[in-house]
Amino acid sequence: FGDIMIDYSYVECSSASMAALKDFSRAIPQHRSSEVLNAIQAGRAFLKSIQRPDGSWYGSWGTCFTYGTWFGIEGLLVAGEEPGTSGSMRRAVAFLLSKQNPNGGWGESYLACINKAYPSAAEGTGVDIGEGGSCVVQTSWALLGLLAGGCGDVAAQRR
Repeated sequence: FGDIMIDYSYVECSSASMAALKDFSRAIPQHRSSEVLNAIQAGRAFLKSIQRPDGSWYGSWGTCFTYGTWFGIEGLLVAGEEPGTSGSMRRAVAFLLSKQNPNGGWGESYLACINKAYPSAAEGTGVDIGEGGSCVVQTSWALLGLLAGGCGDVAAQRR
């Protein structure tokens, strides 16, 4: 329980807060607009600073890299990143595609949360969580990330 009383900055909360600020600025555009824009851009910088070299983000509120990467993509999109030109978004999409299972779905072991690393094939990537190591929840997170990130690989999305 050593880390239980410490609060961290999370990709999920940052992305959701950025989206709320964006919606707020659309609803009441004249209210503190420069401060809202500055906060969203600070969020963008934060998200980019915590993106891992492989293109993923560590998700803390769900298992784990698939979930975090979806939120990272959504946050960058809210901040004005363009899927076709953003290197961060392209790396995130490539990460998600690299984790797709042969049956077309995604599945990530709980070991990702414990080890803070995407489990290797030797460790198992969720064989017990669904058919062929894929589960509907993680597949949906990956597909949402791919769609938001402008993934051009339609065959992977249909698989």
